[in-house]
Amino acid sequence: MAGLTSGLVKFKKAQHVLEKIFAELPLQHVMLLLAIAEQDGITQPKIAEKLGWPQGTVSRNVKKLSVYLVESDNGNKTKAGYELVAQRPDVDDRKANAVYLTAKGKKVLKEISDIIEG
Repeated sequence: MAGLTSGLVKFKKAQHVLEKIFAELPLQHVMLLLAIAEQDGITQPKIAEKLGWPQGTVSRNVKKLSVYLVESDNGNKTKAGYELVAQRPDVDDRKANAVYLTAKGKKVLKEISDIIEG
């Protein structure tokens, strides 16, 4: 029982860090970050298989975790997204996108890891 309590305390601390960094970051995004951290350069189809998510869900969430341009009604473009991951064509399959953690993504995961392990 003590191990469970300890685990819950660590989870709450990690959740607090995430809320501090990104108040609106859903648990689904955290799961995606962890999957990418386990295998930096993993393709989106492999992420979908690993997490049991539809491909569209993976693509939509990867987009939100990366940086992309949004065009306003007046034609101005602004950056959106968390900038935690980046996408590049996979070296083995040019049709697939490989997903990598950015420096910012690695920093966020390091903070979470320090709390969980500390």
